[in-house]
Parts: sequence; structure tokens; C-alpha cells
Amino acid sequence: METLQELFPEGVNQHTMVLFTYGDRLRKKTIEEFIRRDANLQQLLEKCGNRYHVFNNQQMENRSQVSELLQKIDKMVATEKKTLDEGGNQQSNELRIVLLGKTGAGKSVANSILGAGEFKPEASSSSVTSQCRKARSEVDGRELIVIDTTTNLRNPNIIQECISLSSPGPHVFLVVIQLRGFAPVEQETMEVMRSFCAEAAKYTMVLFTHANSLKEKTIEEFLICNEDLADFTHMCRGRYHVFESEENAVSRLLKNIDKMVKINGGRYYTEEMYTRSVNATEEQKERILKEQEVIKQREEEELRRRLAGEALIKAVQQFYEKREQTCTLQ
Repeated sequence: METLQELFPEGVNQHTMVLFTYGDRLRKKTIEEFIRRDANLQQLLEKCGNRYHVFNNQQMENRSQVSELLQKIDKMVATEKKTLDEGGNQQSNELRIVLLGKTGAGKSVANSILGAGEFKPEASSSSVTSQCRKARSEVDGRELIVIDTTTNLRNPNIIQECISLSSPGPHVFLVVIQLRGFAPVEQETMEVMRSFCAEAAKYTMVLFTHANSLKEKTIEEFLICNEDLADFTHMCRGRYHVFESEENAVSRLLKNIDKMVKINGGRYYTEEMYTRSVNATEEQKERILKEQEVIKQREEEELRRRLAGEALIKAVQQFYEKREQTCTLQ
């Protein structure tokens, strides 16, 4: 895998797609599950803009596989052409950041990033942010835009709203998690992130705050002891950053984000991507419901057959019992 990555310098990766063959060998496993098991493969796909296609070798006569591949290639070419026509996203001096996480988890880091009190968090157990809010500031000669979201991530409009506020789209989703007094990541955050993380994963980074609470323990040791959080971080392509109270903390964070943006070719997460993920999630739900309905119908049919069989056996038994009684009386 390292050899393959060395073959493709950064500029070439923008025009590269990974083609998986023998997709039939996955059986019941999805290609996404296969990818998540291989960190090197994830890195390669990230460098290639997460573009890939799967061929089923047992259905080579199915020409739709080729048509789908050509459509993906055409879309890649069109996207690159649009990027060139617009001057290239890489040349932008703007960095758009969306903060996700529970209030009190250290989202005051927004003020640290912007270098000003744009957001004014209060000491409260309830949500401070009542709606998505946007602030901007110039830091080290570049324009930073930060969107702070509400904690009510179950509201289907929240993610779409923060994407709209960061138009044309965020370069990074920072999922803020406080290490001090840590409890497992809120289930609603996990569910929401998973629902649109198929494409959003490469634009997502976990941001740990209050690192001083770790004392002599490293963040890696902390993750080993917290399986749920480790899985969540792995879902985010293993990208995380520990935000510590030090003079160059913001510079270190921005450098880490810039590295991710460079791997993504300067691209950002768009409303189109979000809509596509939502539609895919809904289609998956419908497919699961249909599968469950089929299973339910089969179980009901099996139950009816079994009851019918038991009724038949009982009727036969009753017939012979009556026959024996009749013979005894005679």
C-alpha cells in the first residue's frame, strides 16, 4: 500500500480513483466496512479524494457496472474542471470551521481560535447556544470563520443550517470533547455523525480539550480505556487534536487542520454531499424496513404452517381416540 501511495504525488491524486475488483468476495460485508479495517487503505483513499468504484467479477456481463464507473469518472473530471475554472479551492485564504459537541465540552475554544470574545459561553448545565451562530476574524493573515451549533443535533435542520452558514461549505467539522470528567460521547452526537459521516468523515476531526486532566496519561492510553470514544475517533479517520492551554495552541490546531485540508485537495463539505448522505440513510432505512417486513411475513407464514400442522395432528389423534373408544364399547 505504501508503494501505491508513493506512486501518486499530491497533484496526481486529485485525478485518481481506486478501482476495487472481486467485490463479490465481500459477501455480506460492505465496501465501507472493508475500508474501515485498513488504515493504509483509508489514507490512500483520502489522498484520492475518497473516489472509488467496486466491480463484481461474478457479474462481468452486467454492463451497468461499467456505466456507473464512467459516470463517476465524468463527475470527477467535471469537478476538477469547475475547480480550475473557479481558480482552485487551494488558493483560498479562508478557513471555515464548524464546531459540534455538548455545551461545556470546551466550545469556548471558538474564542481562542478567533482571538476574540465573539461567542460568550456561560457557566450553565443547559445549552448556551440557542441557534447556530457565525463569527469571523483574521488570524495570522487569514480569515477564519467559525460556526457554533446547538446541542440539539437531532433537529434535522441543524447540520444543514451550519453548512449553509459556512457557505459554500465547511473545511472541517470539529467534534469537541472534554477530557475532564469525561463520560461516553453523547449517543445523539454519535448517531448524527454516523448518519452523514460516509462523506463527512474525511472532513471531520475530534478536538479534545482540558488535556491537563490526563495528568501523566497520554491521549492514546486514554482512548485504549474508552472503546466507544476510540471507535468514534476511528470513524473520523483517526483524526484528532489535543487542544492544550499554551501559547501556540491555536497555531498547532490550524496547522493540523491545514494538513487535513491539503489531503482533501482544498475541498470542503457541501450541501449536496449532505443531501446525498441523508437520502442514502433514508434509502437504507427503507431497505431495512422492507427486509424486516419480509422476515416478519416469513415468520408469520411459518407459524401458520406450524399451527396448521399441529391442528392436523391433533385432529388425527382425536379421530383414532374416538375410534378406539368405539371399538371398546363394541
